[in-house]
Amino acid sequence: MLPYLMITKTMIDYNKINQLLQEGFLANKGKGSILAYPPLNIGKVLLGTIGKLILKRPNEKLLIVVEDYKYREEILKVIKETLELNEAVFIENHIQFLTQNYAYNKLYLYTTNIIVGIDNDIYINKSFQESKFTLAVITNPKIKLNKLTNIQSILPNIHLGIGDNELQQSKINVPVTEYRHGIYLSEEEKKQYDKYSDFIKDSMTVFGDFNMVELCRNGDKISNTSAMTICNNVARQNGWNSELDMSVEFNVQIDKVYNPNAIHERAQLIYNIARERKNLVCNLTSKINEVINIVKANPFKGIVIVSKSGEFANEIADALNKENIICGLYHNEIPASYMPDENGETITYKSGVNKGKPKLFKASALSTYWMQMYIYGQTHVLSMKSASDNNLEIDIDIVIFTTTLIDDIFKFKARFKNCRFKGDNTEIHRIYCVDTIEENSMYKERPTNLITICDCNIDKDISINSDTGEIIL
Repeated sequence: MLPYLMITKTMIDYNKINQLLQEGFLANKGKGSILAYPPLNIGKVLLGTIGKLILKRPNEKLLIVVEDYKYREEILKVIKETLELNEAVFIENHIQFLTQNYAYNKLYLYTTNIIVGIDNDIYINKSFQESKFTLAVITNPKIKLNKLTNIQSILPNIHLGIGDNELQQSKINVPVTEYRHGIYLSEEEKKQYDKYSDFIKDSMTVFGDFNMVELCRNGDKISNTSAMTICNNVARQNGWNSELDMSVEFNVQIDKVYNPNAIHERAQLIYNIARERKNLVCNLTSKINEVINIVKANPFKGIVIVSKSGEFANEIADALNKENIICGLYHNEIPASYMPDENGETITYKSGVNKGKPKLFKASALSTYWMQMYIYGQTHVLSMKSASDNNLEIDIDIVIFTTTLIDDIFKFKARFKNCRFKGDNTEIHRIYCVDTIEENSMYKERPTNLITICDCNIDKDISINSDTGEIIL
């Protein structure tokens, strides 16, 4: 396990939240509502209030109606982990948990009701009428405004003192366990990779850096200098001039390699070569077996596989499907295909000249379809691009990154802010090509002690400096 250094982390002050909630609930005479969106832990938000309400009325039970029993588990887990055993047992014995479906059509005369995760304003109003004290905990950030207004009109909002930005940062900056999987290039792949690298390295001796390459390609818009003028300057810096004596073989070679046209052509070519080198490692076919192994080792986990290109994302899905693992797709390069209806029949056109013919769906519709299939448990694996549409909204256990040359987990979470990551620790797997730009980029990343690294390929003779993240041979 290799800890990294610390970066700034936004923390949620649950003591402050508990204090504000209790003060607000008291000020409103036992009537109120709170907005407790993810990643807030509902158990930690309610712990202090639940304890006080029960201790104040030890001869009564507290009714907690939940939209999903996951909230029951979350609340009980916090009670058990935070309180002494006798206190925890006493509190648990004084709570009656019911689901909304069970409680909706029945009359339960409890003095105090806490309603968690339910945005049904009609039910909340019913509960408000039947109990003396009511607290509604709204956990859905997409609740309709009219419903929220109705709820807050009878149960005034109690502000918890934490803003949307703090919530988002707290969701992003949680501990990460990162498993690294090194893949070796084949002899032929290594030969091609080295050829690309040698060309890029030789080119850097000509240009100095990639900034100069860009100027030689497109010119300098700020100084209004053309690309060919800059290429001419670079050519002269490398020993070329327009009056070279071409009877001398050495000068012929100088003119061939460093004349302004050759410089401009090399500037154009280096970008193509750099892209080909990147594609070679990012889309390495032998990485797919490692992806399959990780997925097979986690048959009951919700897994998202993130690649740089849609083409590689498609290849991964095809390979998993061949292994009888249903893998959905979520990106803009999914090949057009047909979709089944709820009865498994191919969807057809309902009207027009194509009535009755199978309807061909494009990437956007297919992405939505597969997201729904994932949500409904018809698949537990999605293959996507790092630049996929950010409307993805699913629960995730594990993220597999098929290259290190894309956004890291923190940027991924920031982009796909509607996704929910289960647990207090995010599990990720990063697959990279050993001794390539993928491995180099990994060890140049900004250190953070939020990440615990487990190197699945680490050599006994190699260690990593915990202060710098660099390899020690």
